Amino acid sequence: MEELNQHLWKNGFICPKRSHDKSYQLKYRHLHECAKCGHQVSPTAGTVFEHTRLPLPKWFAAIYLMVADKGGISAQRLSKMIDVSWLAAYCQLRSLRQSMKGRDRCYWFEGLVEVDDTFIGGCKSGRGAEGKKLVIFAVEWRESSMVFMIARIVEWVSSEQIQEFASRILLNSEGRTDAFNVL
Repeated sequence: MEELNQHLWKNGFICPKRSHDKSYQLKYRHLHECAKCGHQVSPTAGTVFEHTRLPLPKWFAAIYLMVADKGGISAQRLSKMIDVSWLAAYCQLRSLRQSMKGRDRCYWFEGLVEVDDTFIGGCKSGRGAEGKKLVIFAVEWRESSMVFMIARIVEWVSSEQIQEFASRILLNSEGRTDAFNVL
């Protein structure tokens, strides 16, 4: 918790309510209380860790295990690996997935962005084989490295649909596509 406090208040405590700069720490509750107005602030406020009863090291372990497992980790497996109940592991994974879902909405592409469509999934190879999903995606490139990608499952592809998809993400970017050449 001390590391979070140091990260949050690198230049010293600032009360979010009235901008006072003096506080004292309530060690047993992991809070800072403003010395002037009494407003209490937690370093986990506004994060996925807010209102949790699990220790932060178990959260950090869950985050690591979630992103390190290529196939995705189940609540049952996570509960055994970090020694929590299945329900706690399920709630952790749900919270983490929700926070990751919202992260993409805040991102704006920059530089060169390629927009294209493809089929993903299914058991057989070949474009349009049974069980495959049609996906439109955009990839941001910087210095010949992929930086960020966003994808959306669609029922069909047209130049208008690609244009609409690209207009949502391209602000100050150069867009490029292959077949439809609409960007």
